Order: sequence, then structure tokens, then C-alpha cells
Amino acid sequence: MAEEFMIGIAAIWAALALGLIPAMTLFIGRIAFMTLDADNAAKFLREAFQIYYLMLACFSGFAAALLALPRPIEAGMMALIAVMALYGRYWLLPIAHNLDDLRMQNRPPSADSTAGADAKSDIVSDIANANHDDVEDLGEEAKLEAMRTEELSIQRALIKVQSRSSFIAVIQIAFGITVVVRLAIV
Repeated sequence: MAEEFMIGIAAIWAALALGLIPAMTLFIGRIAFMTLDADNAAKFLREAFQIYYLMLACFSGFAAALLALPRPIEAGMMALIAVMALYGRYWLLPIAHNLDDLRMQNRPPSADSTAGADAKSDIVSDIANANHDDVEDLGEEAKLEAMRTEELSIQRALIKVQSRSSFIAVIQIAFGITVVVRLAIV
């Protein structure tokens, strides 16, 4: 009787962990960007994902602890979900934040900003009217191109981190569904 009760409570925690993944990634993120401007939504989600990973680790870890004796296979799967959540929280999330910060710092002036547009038109006119003494003016264009290249490199690295995070989320969902179904059937 006590074992069935523990399995039932563990199933609830496993279902909460399973529901937390799509709720955070599909709903909260989209709602944040629909209701807040991009900068505030990014700040909100930056903090929210830290809490999300900790909640996922706690929910999964609690389910794993309850299942350790009566259902060791399911306990192991829930423990893996918890470990992957901690990996996301303490490894992937800081890397993503650092890359995003670098991307924002190294962003070249946008074409819609007055300074960026003026600089661009100045460079174009300098190139059109260039003589050998004006070669140093081309340095600004080279600097902007280097900044764009660096931003693309940072974006590629950020996409790799986000892809890894998405892959882990898919594995967590698969493990979570497997555990919930196995607990419901057996």
C-alpha cells in the first residue's frame, strides 16, 4: 500500500516535470515576446529559464527519489532528466548568456540608426572620391565588416548551444512520457 502511494506521488511529480518542459518552452516564451518588448522579454526569460531548470531538476529528482526502491528503471530515467536540467542550468545557460552578451556588445551600428547611416554614407562617398591619402578612411569599413563577421560567428555558436538545449529537452520529454506511461500501465 505504501509502495503504491509512493509510486502515485512520484507519478504526479514526473507529470509535473513533463508538463513544465513544454509549458516553459512553448507557452511562456511566446507569451513573453507577445506582451513585452524584445529587450524586456529577453531579460524576463533569462531569469525565468534559471528558475525553470531548477524546478525541473527538483521535480525530477523528487520523483526519482520516490521511485528509487520500487521502480529503479523509472527512477534512473527521472534522475537523468534531473541531471540534464542541471547541465542546462549550470553549463548551457551561462554559455548562452555570455554569447548573447558578446553578440549585443559587438553589434555593428544598425542601418536605421542615424550614426550608422551617416557613417555608411560617409564611407561610400569617401570611396567614390578616394585618393591615396584617404586609405585610412577605409579602415572604418573594414572594422564594421570585422564586427559583422564576429557577430555571425557568435550567432553560430549561440545556435549550437540552443540546438543542444532543444535536443536535451526532446530527450527529457521522451524520458518523461516513458516514465509516466510505465507508471500508469504497470
